[in-house]
Amino acid sequence: MEGIGKWIVGGFVGLLGLGALILAGNSHDGIVQYSALGIVLLSVVFIMVLIKMAFDREHRDD
Repeated sequence: MEGIGKWIVGGFVGLLGLGALILAGNSHDGIVQYSALGIVLLSVVFIMVLIKMAFDREHRDD
């Protein structure tokens, strides 16, 4: 994944995380709630990795 494609995927992952957060908030079943919170956690980690890669690339180009 190069260029703008990473950020498009990051946007979709962010929307997935927000949807999972809404699902976890409205869930009455523990398994669904914890699964949705796991998806939220993974989406936050993925977005943080994208941000880290962007900053690393910026410093590498100098």
